[in-house]
Amino acid sequence: MKNMHMTVGFMLCAVWLAGGCQINRWQTLDTPHLRLHYRPGSVAAKELMKVVQIYERTYAAARTLLPEGTPSRTVDVYLYDELKERAYAEPEKEAIHIMYGPRYRLTSVHEFLFVMYSPLNPQVPPGIRQGLFKSQSKLRYAMQRRLEDRSLEPSRRWPPALDLSRLMDDPGADADTGMLAGALIRFLLSELGEETFWRMYMVIRADNWREVFQSYLKRDPDTLAADLREYIISRVEQVPGAP
Repeated sequence: MKNMHMTVGFMLCAVWLAGGCQINRWQTLDTPHLRLHYRPGSVAAKELMKVVQIYERTYAAARTLLPEGTPSRTVDVYLYDELKERAYAEPEKEAIHIMYGPRYRLTSVHEFLFVMYSPLNPQVPPGIRQGLFKSQSKLRYAMQRRLEDRSLEPSRRWPPALDLSRLMDDPGADADTGMLAGALIRFLLSELGEETFWRMYMVIRADNWREVFQSYLKRDPDTLAADLREYIISRVEQVPGAP
């Protein structure tokens, strides 16, 4: 009986292989802006029309955060019932990977933006790239909480003294640096306006950001850091419920 089961199993595998063997292989659905990849029998496969609506809306939301006139690009979206990272992007492949399963049905404008921002300037400093994502989050509420945190000694209260070199090179060093990167983008937009900001974005690199800031903002790094700190303190609004 055991040998019979093995024989039947091998025969089935041979049939699947001859027909392309769709078990555990990706199936793909093309939509106006996406290539959706999903496994047969997955949650995404069972909710396919809902998936199309969700991720086309997410794509459209991300597009609103790009400079006007940016060409549309097709994004590959891989959907998983389980994914350790829950969501991550591969900008060089114009692909994102997202958990869409029994536990989580995730959407992520953040991951779409990783793919969409990358072609605009592949050499943009990490602080500017990460700041763009952070600037779209609930930054004001987070900063308000830190500003009013009286449990900290005065010398450690937020916002800290700003080190633009560290901010530009390693915005993910800690939560404070990530928030400062987001605040920097909002500050730059308020100073330059959206059109000029994006012109600056296209030319700024890790090896020329000091010169670019001097050219566009007429300020050296120390003056810019001091102005950014004052901007954070003066512009953060009172948020109901903040301690």
